[in-house]
Amino acid sequence: MTPASRRPRSNDFRYADERLRFVIRASGLHTALFARRIGICAETLYGMLHAGAPMTPEIVGRIHAHYPQIDPVWLLCGPQR
Repeated sequence: MTPASRRPRSNDFRYADERLRFVIRASGLHTALFARRIGICAETLYGMLHAGAPMTPEIVGRIHAHYPQIDPVWLLCGPQR
């Protein structure tokens, strides 16, 4: 996967980091506070956003536990076409 800084932004949520950024923005929290809220290290979250680290089902589960309105399948896999 190409790092987020090297590809143009899109609005179709094809990439996991785009979906994760959307959820963080919707939460109204800064990235580090969002990480703390879901119980992960901020460096782990930054790795998913900037270094192309994969979003694991465990992290998706943590996000869904705090934000049940977020579809975990969408967050993990993206829009189904």
